[in-house]
Amino acid sequence: MRGSELRMTGVHAGASELGQGIFENEYVKDGGVWKIAAMRVYGRMRTDYEKGPQFSLPLDGPSTTLAPDRAPTQKYQAHPVVLQPPFHYANPVTGKPTARPAGAASSSSSSTPLDARLAAAERALDVALARVGAENVADAYGYYIDDFAWDNTADLFSVEGWKELSYIGAYVGRERVRASMKMRYTNGRTRGGNFQAHQKTQPVVTPAADGQSAHVRLRLLQLGGTLARGGWIGGIYENGAVKENGVWKLSAMDLDYVYSADYKGGWAKVAAGESRRYAPAAGSVPIPPDRPLRGVVFAPFPQRVETGFHYKNPVSGRMPPVMIPW
Repeated sequence: MRGSELRMTGVHAGASELGQGIFENEYVKDGGVWKIAAMRVYGRMRTDYEKGPQFSLPLDGPSTTLAPDRAPTQKYQAHPVVLQPPFHYANPVTGKPTARPAGAASSSSSSTPLDARLAAAERALDVALARVGAENVADAYGYYIDDFAWDNTADLFSVEGWKELSYIGAYVGRERVRASMKMRYTNGRTRGGNFQAHQKTQPVVTPAADGQSAHVRLRLLQLGGTLARGGWIGGIYENGAVKENGVWKLSAMDLDYVYSADYKGGWAKVAAGESRRYAPAAGSVPIPPDRPLRGVVFAPFPQRVETGFHYKNPVSGRMPPVMIPW
């Protein structure tokens, strides 16, 4: 598996950094449980947040307190030096097909009756499609709200779907969701002088056994603002998705903000009251919610709170501190 990481690190009231890297990992099924067999992270950029990418910092060298077991597989430098980490796959358009790994084998023989095998294959296909459908509809939500397209956003929800509106409460039913967004924001498309980008990252999708519904956990990385002021917001989505009349829809949307920071100073200099920056004024909610928020109301950082999970630890089986009560 190949992926990209965006590092946003630092200590509140101290220094903060931005970094970017590429990982090339290997995974193995160990005793029926998927685990990491090898992790290779290539740091491509590291910079002081205040100075920006034009002032690069060197990558950390080997630890002096916990010596590595072996040297890295490749020595390199980060930006401004150009680095292209090696790919584990051929070009999917112009390259030749990837060769089967040495020692791999396949077999079509089975003592299971054909009907049972076909039924199992159909169930596996439904589960695979549930993973794709649930993640797609969660991502589509982010693109529509970037554009202030509230009708398109509401149409992503199932008839009885519900959505938490930050700082206010939860609205139950597609049309209640639609009305709540038009009440809170503007009844139209992109507003001039206001830019927002809601990036959904690190999705964890748990389909139901029949492949007709799923739970989805995602991280929110939101950047944007107005001509006068920019900012960052981070949070956790715990969504539900359901296949309704053959189409994947959002059936639930739980959102807990983790931090909110002004662009000037970033997450290392969060001012008092910053978490209430986008909260509506008292008495300005003409359509009351159907129920209160079930998680945090205001972003707690620099304090920390436990956010909920819809699943146990996939390796240890340990329960999370807060289990989402679907």
